[in-house]
Amino acid sequence: MMPLATRLRAIESDTAPDGLRERTFNPNTISDEFDLAEALLRADSIAAALRVLEREELAVLRAIATGPQTTGTLLDLIGPGGERAIDCCERRFLLVRSEDEIRGIAEVTAELERIEIPPLEDLLRPASPSAIASDNIDTSILDRRSVEAAIRLVSAAAAIVTALATEPARELAKGGLALPDMKRLASQGRLDLDEVPELMRIVGLAGLVCSDGHAWLASVESRDWLDAHVPARWTRIARAWWHSQPEEIREAVRATLTEGAREDSALSRIRERLAWRYPASTSIRPAVIQFAVGAEIVGVLAGSELTGLGRALAAAATAESLERVVDSVFPPEAQRVYVQPDYSIVVPGPPAPHIDRMLRRFADCEHADMASTYRLSPASLNRALASGSSIEEIQEFLESHSSTGIPQPVEFVLGQAAEQFGRVRVRVHDVPPIQAAVRALDPHLLEVLRVDQGTHALGFVAGEGELLTRASVGHTLAMLEAAKYPVALEDASGAIIPLEPTYRSSREATPGADPIAHMWTRITHARSDHPDPQAWLSRQITLAVKAKSKLVVEVRLPAGGTTEFILEPTGLAGGRMRARDRKADIERTFPLASIVAVSPA
Repeated sequence: MMPLATRLRAIESDTAPDGLRERTFNPNTISDEFDLAEALLRADSIAAALRVLEREELAVLRAIATGPQTTGTLLDLIGPGGERAIDCCERRFLLVRSEDEIRGIAEVTAELERIEIPPLEDLLRPASPSAIASDNIDTSILDRRSVEAAIRLVSAAAAIVTALATEPARELAKGGLALPDMKRLASQGRLDLDEVPELMRIVGLAGLVCSDGHAWLASVESRDWLDAHVPARWTRIARAWWHSQPEEIREAVRATLTEGAREDSALSRIRERLAWRYPASTSIRPAVIQFAVGAEIVGVLAGSELTGLGRALAAAATAESLERVVDSVFPPEAQRVYVQPDYSIVVPGPPAPHIDRMLRRFADCEHADMASTYRLSPASLNRALASGSSIEEIQEFLESHSSTGIPQPVEFVLGQAAEQFGRVRVRVHDVPPIQAAVRALDPHLLEVLRVDQGTHALGFVAGEGELLTRASVGHTLAMLEAAKYPVALEDASGAIIPLEPTYRSSREATPGADPIAHMWTRITHARSDHPDPQAWLSRQITLAVKAKSKLVVEVRLPAGGTTEFILEPTGLAGGRMRARDRKADIERTFPLASIVAVSPA
């Protein structure tokens, strides 16, 4: 521990070393260099560091486990990557380097043996070549599946963004979204409930949604994204997801681009490459599984094979070059729609941006693929009217874009929606703890609202001709809409107010505090504010007593000058150190004031 603590104390930078961020420990419990050295030498911290080391780096640690090595000897042994491997281990505080000598750390060596790292000769052996199958694989079906997945992703992302712009999703204190909001987003995006967290994560990586610490909202950047064409939409999401993947996984994927047809799947080869490259890692399988889940959603993998979109994504240098490839494989965007008597609206292809955006205002997307289906309903039309659209605007859009005109049943539901809109009104109530008040143009409807199990969660309390709730106005509107009531927002005078979408800049998020930086500031301030050499000596000697280890002790002589003893400290009390001198077979006692320096023997 002492050499490591000494090395940490010699670091004069005010900025925490990057290597500390690559280790596992609790920075809140650290007060000085000895605490930090002790934390870094714990078995769990060392094991976590070893898991991310490549073969060459583990070979360095294996080579110095049997004794000190010179830099030149190690470089000759490891090969071209030796210098990088040594620097990597030193940066992570896994070895001790002094001048031209590199020493191992006993605790690191012990952990190498415990987790059964391969022997040195195996670590230095190159990977065995894999057999290449002679039969070519027809990728047309896989590529079609990947394009379908990409279109579904774009559609689901658009649904999530649109839903969050209308009503933010509450974030729980323990993390994750509140269940009612999860269900709402799943319904809007036509997703299974367990798909929502991964979709939210992917959409968040692209900067289309953001959190303010209490809720998730649509970002300002998402407005331009909604106006973009489908290939550009997918490109933004896919590139953000790709660059969020660990570099080692991206390298393994890129390595498959130069391979021919193989008997094993691309996903298997990725896993095998990582397992060979990181022999100490226990997290390869979970990492590859996590990658595969996202890759299937994005369209990079289909049936464990790398798709055409995946190959383009891995090889593309810029967003523009990727978008050109995507544009060539995506079906043409549809400019016309088919309005059916059953209230469905069929789009024979990925919808053009202006069509998709308008349809999402007054209809629900039921299916998104090579062709998409939207559906009109009283609830979806009421949502459009509450957001400021008019029935005349919707009719004009359908008349100008429908190849089948507007069937009579659709005209009827449009007229009925216009007639029913605003029968239930919600307004702000500014007397805490009540936040919203609900009234109905029909008193009988108000009583229906009060006893409806679908609105039970709002906890209505009867007021004078209205119902009061502690829920926010936005949440009240969302629940009443979900319960299929013709609801609208009104002001204090009773005039209907259009619901404006809410956006937040993703750049406004405040990054969390850096615990490693705070810890390093504590250590360096304690070092500079209380520069007590004897306190440092005491910690070193106390540690040697505890470990029963030998020290080289430099002592100032009464007549002047210094001399060195190799001692085994046995105690420290009253400002004096007691130690056994094995060479002279006597016990010596020195005042701390006479000790110039100590170092490990």
